[in-house]
Amino acid sequence: MRSTVLLSALLSCASLMPAQATTRALLVGINDYSGTPPKLEGAINDVEDVDKSLHHLGIATTKLENGTATRQAVVAAYEQLLNESQKGDSIYFHFSGHGISIPDDNGDEADGQDESYLLAPFDETRHPDEQLVDDDLDRLFAAAEDKGVDVVFVADACHSGSPARAVGADPLPTRMYRPKTDPTRPAPIDIAARATDRSNVIAVGATLDDRTIPELMIDDQPRGALSYAVARAFDGAADLDGDGKITAAEFEIYTRQVVRNLAASKQTPQFDVPDATRLIAVADSGERRTRYSSDLPALPVEVRKTGPWQAIAETLAGLQGVKLVDDSQAAALILDPDDGTALNEVRDTVASVKDPTKDFQRVVKNGQLMQGINKLAMRNPLSIAFAPSDDVLPQGTQMSFKVEGMDDGYITVFDVTGSGQVQTLWPLGPSDADPWEDEGHPFLLSATVSPPYGADNFVVVATPDEPTALRALLAQPDSPSPEALYGALVKTAKEMHVQVGVQAFFTKGS
Repeated sequence: MRSTVLLSALLSCASLMPAQATTRALLVGINDYSGTPPKLEGAINDVEDVDKSLHHLGIATTKLENGTATRQAVVAAYEQLLNESQKGDSIYFHFSGHGISIPDDNGDEADGQDESYLLAPFDETRHPDEQLVDDDLDRLFAAAEDKGVDVVFVADACHSGSPARAVGADPLPTRMYRPKTDPTRPAPIDIAARATDRSNVIAVGATLDDRTIPELMIDDQPRGALSYAVARAFDGAADLDGDGKITAAEFEIYTRQVVRNLAASKQTPQFDVPDATRLIAVADSGERRTRYSSDLPALPVEVRKTGPWQAIAETLAGLQGVKLVDDSQAAALILDPDDGTALNEVRDTVASVKDPTKDFQRVVKNGQLMQGINKLAMRNPLSIAFAPSDDVLPQGTQMSFKVEGMDDGYITVFDVTGSGQVQTLWPLGPSDADPWEDEGHPFLLSATVSPPYGADNFVVVATPDEPTALRALLAQPDSPSPEALYGALVKTAKEMHVQVGVQAFFTKGS
């Protein structure tokens, strides 16, 4: 089986197209592992979120959570759904939990590793067989294909690698467990299967093979970014052109960019889409485009109890939308007064300040600004291709930002640093084309890493008409306040169709 399929979330919802077809869903979420893997905090939230979205589409679900999610129970539930399905139906199979890599035993993996998903009783010594290996999934999917049933398999897990930029600070758990030994491979699933073709499957991997995925605080709850994006896609947010239909191409653009925004570019879903025109779902996207608030969004902040922490906390407590927390895992922003640094929820250093008592207020407001911009981007995201990589980029590195898929030709681009400074990048003068003709001509900007270093956010706004108020604000000699900039963005979104793209990147001196 193709490794991109086995490593990933698979999404094929063709059953939502014909009225006579039926979709049946199996949702598996595990926070509380009874064996050696560490506990997670967001997997059950993932399953409940996706469950709600599927029910909204009229899809009945079978849920196996925590201790009920055994290998026997999961396989039996899948087989039951398959037995109930007819040709043209589909099965949606969602997994949120730990993933591992184990040695390949049949030579079908180029990297010599099979991918496996750990079930609730998994223990390296007592229950090493409590896992679903990619070869198991291959047989399950083949049996469905033999019957003419499409499969939806969303796996919000990872298998190898480590975060590229993490600096510690008690983050939420990652969904990868490193076994001390090679667990015993379970016996193959006893299910008749002949098919070898996978053209009925759209595959979406949770992340690159060499990265872990962190759980994130989203809407004040720990979650997986992929599951959250998938649920919002089925709520209608992936209907980018507003025609009431979600194609595979729209799903890919939406899910990839939303996941990258939520994880500050630390997580990149991988896609295998045989047919970009395939209809994924029919959903009403009107409601999501009408709710805007000009207030900066709420932001949970922890101030570490060192240095002048009490004075800083008292100052921040008076800011609108700031919620002080004592638990690092519940914080979207962590402030350390001793070294004057601020860490985001994936534990990157996003800002360093000289005077924490004075400057942390600006850092917090900038955190609220970027939360708000990311929320706007979730409604109508623009896809940004960034090079060379998502690692920390040293001084002198050549960077490029490529934007495609713009519905409208008026492009406004600016950069927001972790400390809240805003720099306009486009348009800068009469020579900058306005409107931009996107057909066969993607928008491309290049830059070289230079001081100041740290966290930056490249923001692209595409509109059908010139956003005069937004551009006037950005043209002022002084950097606009987060409140003013967010207010101008919301005003623009209320007045016209807006697409927003965000690319976080991190730089350092040589």
